[in-house]
Amino acid sequence: MTDYDRIVQTAQFSDEELPVLINCLAYVANADGVFSSDERAFLCGIVESFTDSPELAEAFVDSAVSLPESVDVSHPEVAVLLSYMLAYTDGCFSNPEAQAIESLTSRLGVSNERCSELHLLVKKKVYNMVIFNIYEDMQKTADEQKLLDELRALLNIGEEDANEEERRVCKELEELANA
Repeated sequence: MTDYDRIVQTAQFSDEELPVLINCLAYVANADGVFSSDERAFLCGIVESFTDSPELAEAFVDSAVSLPESVDVSHPEVAVLLSYMLAYTDGCFSNPEAQAIESLTSRLGVSNERCSELHLLVKKKVYNMVIFNIYEDMQKTADEQKLLDELRALLNIGEEDANEEERRVCKELEELANA
């Protein structure tokens, strides 16, 4: 389990906070002028994880338009993490999305330093997800290594951190195989 997973899984949002959170995330998703089907599915998945209701998830996402006046939520760091992950969902982390997240984090009261730390957690999570898919068969081809190297460079993840993530994923997959 990654640090990203630990933080997100412990968060609980009240019925009053959930629409605020969804509007914040929709603001980020719409920042580049494209609300992709991948972003929509990710956003619906977030709502569903907090409500256990696919219908409510669709309604929240359909009604989310812009950054609300009040962005008061009990877990501002989770809102930032989810915003970054949402921005990466369609494979293109755009400058408008980065600016929207910067505006959101400022309104949420999350410091620039902490925002950078949270962004790194999301980058590691994205890298982790790719590693997991590559290592599912417990092998890595030269082309897959090239892809990982390019992704690591794109996400600006250090080689030591990347190697640590690969070791962790391999260990987790071995434990799953032996269970």
